[in-house]
Amino acid sequence: MSQVENRPARGGRGRGDDGFILATFGLFLVGMLTIAALAIDVGAWYSRGSQLQRAADAAALAGVVWMPNLIGPGTNATSVALLAAEKNGFPNDGTSFTVSVQPVTGNTRQLKVTITDLHAPRYFSQFVISNQTIAKSATAEYVSQLPLGSPRNTFGSGDLLTSTSGGAENFWAAVNGWCAGQESGDNRLAKWDRIASGGSACPTPYANPDYKSTGYYYTIDVAAAGTLNLWLFDPAYVEASRPDLGIVPGSTVTTTFTLFAPGPNTLEIPTGGLTLRSTIYASGATAYQDKWTNFYSAGVTPGRYFLQVYTAQNEANSYGINAFGIEAIMGGSSTTPPGNGTVGSGASACTTIVGATGYSASCPKVSGIDAISIFANLSTTPASFYLASVDPIYAGKTMDLDLFDPGEGALTMQVLDPNNQPVLFTWSTPCAPLFADADGGCSGGPTTALDVSGNGTQPVPDEYNQYKYNNRMMTISITLPGSFAAYNGKTWWKIQYTLNSAPNDRTTWSALIRGNPVHLVQ
Repeated sequence: MSQVENRPARGGRGRGDDGFILATFGLFLVGMLTIAALAIDVGAWYSRGSQLQRAADAAALAGVVWMPNLIGPGTNATSVALLAAEKNGFPNDGTSFTVSVQPVTGNTRQLKVTITDLHAPRYFSQFVISNQTIAKSATAEYVSQLPLGSPRNTFGSGDLLTSTSGGAENFWAAVNGWCAGQESGDNRLAKWDRIASGGSACPTPYANPDYKSTGYYYTIDVAAAGTLNLWLFDPAYVEASRPDLGIVPGSTVTTTFTLFAPGPNTLEIPTGGLTLRSTIYASGATAYQDKWTNFYSAGVTPGRYFLQVYTAQNEANSYGINAFGIEAIMGGSSTTPPGNGTVGSGASACTTIVGATGYSASCPKVSGIDAISIFANLSTTPASFYLASVDPIYAGKTMDLDLFDPGEGALTMQVLDPNNQPVLFTWSTPCAPLFADADGGCSGGPTTALDVSGNGTQPVPDEYNQYKYNNRMMTISITLPGSFAAYNGKTWWKIQYTLNSAPNDRTTWSALIRGNPVHLVQ
């Protein structure tokens, strides 16, 4: 019998190759599964990073509005930011998560929040990675309201303080009575429109849409602990007093002054600040006429104090304008008023402008906030007034000035930078809803001077005053330079009038930096 030899087919595969292929496939599969597993973990880390970023954004935005109160008793930026992070699922427990809340160096209006997940999810990567941390940060900025009207310890003192710290201010702080009429210059406390002397009786069918019963706020920035003496000049409306003005004879204006201690948020209108004193000054109270009255005298701690001023609602015959002055003095006597009650030397006046006459690091600066309502009794030409303090952090942004009923009796109006140089601006005012546009148009620029002279077509019927921009809101827009280096640390911008007489301009001013007040910068 012949033997048959078993040989593999030519070009075939030996049985030993099967194991090699299986092993190779196994290794390949393990690699693919590892990559897939890592991809799952990486996806989880990406998702967790997004959660951390949203929480950090929310915490920074919530906390920054309480700056510069970063720590301390009560509500502060740190506690608010930590609470926001915890509500979003990331408590600062030091075990699973940490939440860092830090101010930005050199900027008291920015806050940085960093949230770190100390043990990010690991599903498959735990076999090759011992731990994974993920951190996300957010920086928020609060564009706060600009200080308005004064770098001094006085606001609206008229011609009382003449010889120091820049001399007389040449304007009074002022508030309208409920019936005094919007066109007389107060865009906030005049409840009605078209009601000036010779106009309609109060109330009229034309309500002021911008009326705010809360009135105006002033800030008193106290730099060091001590005794604060807060003085008011002529706080009661008396028709025969020097600064007050009766639009209709026999008017009455009841005015309330309230002083608040620093609240949780020390930058803005008081939130939860303790009321230190509130006084209602009855109309016609001659005990306060044409002289300084000590409103508050007590020991205080450093911080921002708020003085609120408003007039009574629904007060009949309240056609008057109550003008007054404010002065804050650290130390001194509660029985020794600044000046002599008529025209004083201003020996107690000081300024916060470094290098200026009367500069003091402890000067308790009095400024308006949000808006200032003034009665400008101009006496020299050109006449300039402090408008707003703009910090270098706003370089390159746009500043909008809202000037209500501006320039009455003046020739031109300019805006001066901190070096007292006129700047270019554009301007606009609402076109007349009923009559023709104001003479000169409704917008213009760029220009360095706005012509406010003469009369113009009025925006609505029954206007008593015929000045060109009577009863109009003028918006002036200024592109701030990209660097404030040329200002050498100076921050105060001014409004300047050129005059041909000595007019009395009753007006309301505000200034703001354009953009969302609270926003993320990083």
